[in-house]
Amino acid sequence: MDILVSSNFERLLWYLAYETSSSCEGQDDRRHQACTTVDGWMSQMKSNGRVELPVAVLELARRDFVSECISDELVRYVVHSISSRLEFCLTQTLETIRSHFEAAPSYVADPHTAVALAAAQIVASYKYV
Repeated sequence: MDILVSSNFERLLWYLAYETSSSCEGQDDRRHQACTTVDGWMSQMKSNGRVELPVAVLELARRDFVSECISDELVRYVVHSISSRLEFCLTQTLETIRSHFEAAPSYVADPHTAVALAAAQIVASYKYV
C-alpha cells in the first residue's frame, strides 16, 4: 500500500476529471475519459513525485477545499504562546469525540475523524469576504 498517496486523493482526482470532461458524448465516455486522465496523472505522480493539473481542475477543487500554510517559526510561536493552555489542546480530541457522541443523533468519531471535525468547526467560523 502506498500511504503517501491516499485512495481518497485518487478518488478526488477522478471526480475532478469527470466533472471537467466536456468533449464526451455520453456518461460512459465521460467515465472512460476520467479514468484515462487519472491514470495519466497517477503515472506522472509515480515517475516525477508530482502532478500538474489543469487550471480548470484546480479551480473546481478550490470550490470545496480550504487550506492554510504556515512556517516552522510560526508553529514554534503558536506552541509557545499556547503552552499555558496545552492541557486544553491535549483534550480537544476527546472533547470533540464526547460532544459528537452526546449529540442527537449520536455519532462515535475515531480520533482521526475527531481532529477533522474540530478543524471543520474552526474553518466554519472563518469570515469570508
